[in-house]
Amino acid sequence: MTSKPRSPAPETADPLTRPASADAGAAWDPDVCRNLAEQLWTLRRHMLAQEAAAHQPDHQASARNLLHYLALRQQDHRELQERLAWVGVSSLGRAESHVLANLDKVLGILHHLSNQPWNDHSAEEPVGIVTSQRLLQQHTLALLGPEPAERVVRVMVTLPSEAAHDAALVERLVAAGMDIARINCAHDAAPEWQAMAEHVRQAARQLGRPVRVLMDLGGPKLRTGTLLPGPAVLKLRPQRDEFGRPVVPAAVGLRTAGSVAPVPGAHRLAGRSGGGRQAGAGGCP
Repeated sequence: MTSKPRSPAPETADPLTRPASADAGAAWDPDVCRNLAEQLWTLRRHMLAQEAAAHQPDHQASARNLLHYLALRQQDHRELQERLAWVGVSSLGRAESHVLANLDKVLGILHHLSNQPWNDHSAEEPVGIVTSQRLLQQHTLALLGPEPAERVVRVMVTLPSEAAHDAALVERLVAAGMDIARINCAHDAAPEWQAMAEHVRQAARQLGRPVRVLMDLGGPKLRTGTLLPGPAVLKLRPQRDEFGRPVVPAAVGLRTAGSVAPVPGAHRLAGRSGGGRQAGAGGCP
């Protein structure tokens, strides 16, 4: 069954939603543009108020731009963005690399459309469209190293725990093209991390390849203390091949509580009691 498309909502007298008046002889309604500009000025002042938190001397411009982006995303501006798009200007949806500069460009256009004076504010903008791309390239090079000669992308590999005691494994990864070794600090401990880094450095020297080591710090974790004993958690995983593709499905057999009837194709899990759960490679009955 299909439903009829709904008729468009009738135009309202709201100057922000009604089309420009044909009697005005202009393509844009000045009242709409002025109202949008006022909302953007409020948003702009909010962005600048966040700059006090920028304490990165070596990355001051990027830090300020990040704070502007966070200020932009703190609230839902979809209605404002839709109205900006309706007027035909940028909706700020792709402004993350140069937030204030993008907003000022839109403000300048709205001022011109509504016959309001406009003064250049580029001195207050930490980055522009061109400088933001230049900074992105500089920071990418500093963090990830130069691009390999044979390709335009870098290969980052998260080292498994085995890399702490298996130098040959790390050497094979470097030989296969690993450009960046990522150590997940949410797992293992400092001795293992140090051993992984030493194996990477050793393999890089032997093979004559530059390899970066990135330490991914573990985030905050919620600690609840010792949990009370409860029902065991049953984890089933399908068998996979070397490419990670499932080859044998994991199936669960279900039966009513208190039943002891066997489930075809399943076997009783060792050490289980009570519910008498069974699992196996057979289909789920």
